[in-house]
Amino acid sequence: MAGLMTSPASSTKRIMTVFGTRPEAINMFPVVHALRAQPGIDARVCVTAQHRDLLDQVLDIAQIVPDVDLDVMQPNQTLDALLARLVTGLGETFDREKPDRILVHGDTLTTMAGTIAAYFRKIPVGHVEAGLRSGDIYQPWPEEVNRRVTGVVADLHFAPTEAAADALKAENVDPARIHVTGNDAPDTRRAAERKRVYLKADAIAVELDAKADVINVSETGMTGETDARIIVGEHVEVSFSGLHYVPATVRWIHGRRFGLKLLAPPPVIGAADEDLTRDIRLFVGQTSRRAVVRNVSSTGLQIETDLPLHKDQQVLVKVLNGWSIMTRVAWVDGIRAGVSMVEPVDLISFEKTA
Repeated sequence: MAGLMTSPASSTKRIMTVFGTRPEAINMFPVVHALRAQPGIDARVCVTAQHRDLLDQVLDIAQIVPDVDLDVMQPNQTLDALLARLVTGLGETFDREKPDRILVHGDTLTTMAGTIAAYFRKIPVGHVEAGLRSGDIYQPWPEEVNRRVTGVVADLHFAPTEAAADALKAENVDPARIHVTGNDAPDTRRAAERKRVYLKADAIAVELDAKADVINVSETGMTGETDARIIVGEHVEVSFSGLHYVPATVRWIHGRRFGLKLLAPPPVIGAADEDLTRDIRLFVGQTSRRAVVRNVSSTGLQIETDLPLHKDQQVLVKVLNGWSIMTRVAWVDGIRAGVSMVEPVDLISFEKTA
């Protein structure tokens, strides 16, 4: 990765990769392996385990044993309490490990906390998947602010697209410190197995992406709390930890509280399954068109649709048998588009679907 490698004559540099969620791990494990194979770099890994079980699945597959595991996840934690634990724990880790540089990914709370703790110690920060911007600090919430704060502090910015690089330049980031690497984990994507398919689907352009807290889930409804501006009667897609998407309509709103009518069975009843209810998101998209999935890999799809799309746009692809995945547009060519996965695709599921 440009800007990180040492010259043969230089002394060994300790670079610590910091992440805490499953999507971060999926995108960062090729970076970890590349750093460990590079002479002159002492590659260290610190995980915060914002998503304990989901993170561990990827670590096992990627054969990565963290050097530091903060294990910060607690039931019903608030964002401010989590941030406090993250900054404190990462600060203590940096004091003990003394990295020459840290690498963070994307826009999670771990990303911002690692950046702040490093800044307090004048440790340089490299930001992978830098430059994504919505222009609205509440869209997505709280991720937009997480990535903006990281962008202010970082001195190396690894942008997935030219559009992301342009966003950084618009914020007066030195172009010499911006490296366009392509989509996240390009080595993983190039190596990913591809399968040709023909799957009818719906493509939904996401207009609102917001975090929610669950109060209760029944077979036909859900109550929760969110700071997002949703409207009674509006159609939403409820994401349970990025693994299950359930269509719903908003029945009532009272302050931060809301009630939904679920239009399909939820993956959990009640609020006890922390793996599924710890990361609930509401997605709103008024524009939906028919689509066809033409091929698939573990990290991307090629779709055909007349839905107007642009690079970096979030799109929920719903195969008509009920299977759904959140994606981000990587390229557009007429009615064809390539979209990258927020979560990996199980090719076995496609074998059964196609």
